Amino acid sequence: MPHPPRWHQGRAWLLNSGAGELLCFGPKAGSAAVVCTLPAYLRGLCLIDRYAVVGMCQIREKHIFGGLPVQQKFEKLLAGLAVIDLPTGNTVGMFEFTAGCTEIYDVQYLPGVRNINILNAADDVTRQAFTAPEFSYWLRPENEIT
Repeated sequence: MPHPPRWHQGRAWLLNSGAGELLCFGPKAGSAAVVCTLPAYLRGLCLIDRYAVVGMCQIREKHIFGGLPVQQKFEKLLAGLAVIDLPTGNTVGMFEFTAGCTEIYDVQYLPGVRNINILNAADDVTRQAFTAPEFSYWLRPENEIT
C-alpha cells in the first residue's frame, strides 16, 4: 500500500502504509531500503532538509484493511505525527492524538507560519471564526453579546 511518493535529496521516498514503513529508493540501488517502521498505518509524508514528518493512523475499517502486516507487528496503532531523522532512521519527535482523531490524511510544512488553527467548517461555531497570522477571533451571535 504505497502512499505519497516524494522526490527529495536525489532519492525517492514513500510510505509502505500497510507495513508501517518509510522507504527510500536511491537511483543506483535498484531496491528499497526501510528507513524506519512506525506503529501505525502511515499516510502523509513531508520532507524537510534531513527530516521526514509522517502521518500516523489507526485502522478504522478493519473489515477492509484487517490483517495488515503493521497490525501483526504492533499491539496498538497510534494516530499522530512522527518526525524521523532521515540519515539515521531514528524517531526524534512524536505527537500522538489520544482522543478525537484516529486518522491523518496528509502532512504539509508551512514555513514561517506560527499561529495555526484547525477549523471544522461543518460546525456552526467554527464557521464564525476569523484567523490571521497574528491573531484569531471567534464571533458570537448577537443574542449572546452582553
